[in-house]
Amino acid sequence: MISDERGGAFPRGFVHFLRWAAIGLSAATLAGCSIALPSLMRDDDVTGSIKAQPRPFAGALDEGDWRIAEPRLAMALKSGIQDPPQQWSNPASGHGGAFQPVASAFKRDGRTCRAFLARINAEDGAKTLQGVGCLLAGDAVAVDEAQPWKAL
Repeated sequence: MISDERGGAFPRGFVHFLRWAAIGLSAATLAGCSIALPSLMRDDDVTGSIKAQPRPFAGALDEGDWRIAEPRLAMALKSGIQDPPQQWSNPASGHGGAFQPVASAFKRDGRTCRAFLARINAEDGAKTLQGVGCLLAGDAVAVDEAQPWKAL
């Protein structure tokens, strides 16, 4: 017998039972944390933890075109103003084009950025766009302010 604080006694079997009941209850509670519940979200729902990056030149380039064109834009942003435009071509889509920097580099939010012109040749014709590209890690580029070119 085990005595309590009032001087009463608990049978040893009852204490043993309470100990195992507490262990079992804890195990059941923790097991509930690992149960996979069906998702209430659709596959296309955005959670907000990572902002979706807009695709540069939407409507003019598809994802395959951008995978080929992006490293060429990075090279153009790193090149000198007198260097020739950086050409790109996607045989799968038939699209192609060139990037030409048009101003000196500047800093924006700690990144090196530069204004550029983009010539895009697609089945619906050629387009000239202007924008600002900022270099990211590797040959990734964040494109801001891409819009149709407005000649003076």
